[in-house]
Amino acid sequence: MRVLSVQYGADIGGCGWGLSQAFRGHPSINLRSTVRSANYLRYPQDMPWSEVESVWRDTDVAHFHSTLRARRALGGDKPFVLHHHGTKYRRNADLLNRAVSELGGTAVVATLDLLDYGDDLTWVPQAHDLPALAAHRKPQRGRLRIGHAPTDRTIKSTDAFLAACARLDVEPVLIERRSWADCLTLKGTCDVLFDQVILGYGNNAIEAWGMGIPVIAGAAPSTLARMRDTFGTLPFFATDEGHIADAIAAMIDTPTRYEYAALGAAHAARWHDGTETVARLERIYRAQAERA
Repeated sequence: MRVLSVQYGADIGGCGWGLSQAFRGHPSINLRSTVRSANYLRYPQDMPWSEVESVWRDTDVAHFHSTLRARRALGGDKPFVLHHHGTKYRRNADLLNRAVSELGGTAVVATLDLLDYGDDLTWVPQAHDLPALAAHRKPQRGRLRIGHAPTDRTIKSTDAFLAACARLDVEPVLIERRSWADCLTLKGTCDVLFDQVILGYGNNAIEAWGMGIPVIAGAAPSTLARMRDTFGTLPFFATDEGHIADAIAAMIDTPTRYEYAALGAAHAARWHDGTETVARLERIYRAQAERA
């Protein structure tokens, strides 16, 4: 089976590249990834956009991200999966759900909180090359370094994070507007990562766990409850925007850091090494292909 992961914009959190790595060497599914435009993160891809039309002709199932614009641009009525990643879906859930249903596709979501926005959704864990991430770990001496990589400072509570770091005299490491390679290098020098407090955790947390770095994060009570039900425990030190300083203060304690680093590493190995991703998507791809 030939699957094409298509992002009409840039790669969202490296999801397309993660999928191609997870399926590499699969005995019966050949998945390739491409993007129409690259942003400053510059995630690798399997092929340039200039080749998409020739590959599209032989594609059995299309894996679209966030939008169906690529489906309209490429034409045809291929069986498809639409992968929702966050803000765009939250703002347009009803419209996107209706479009997927009417066209006979299947919708999947990148984070557990998005399951609240529609029916018949499946969470697909983001896939990462965990051994490759571990190679980036390079601890530094000096003050405790707290990493934070906001794409949007407002929704990621960046001002509250910086105020907490100043209050506690720890070193904030802001990772912004850099290539993915540079992000990994900087992240590997941190002692703790503060992700965000809106959805539980995202790719930044998974990358930190792959490096053995503990994570501070948070979410709405309903999302935290869903995570506990799914995972058995929270893999991060849970906080909210008003208590970021308290969470960082707790992480100054070395045994606490070790405890949450181990929790995060075990969680990443269970859910984000690609095994779970492939198992869930393989079922979905095969069901979609049967509709053709």
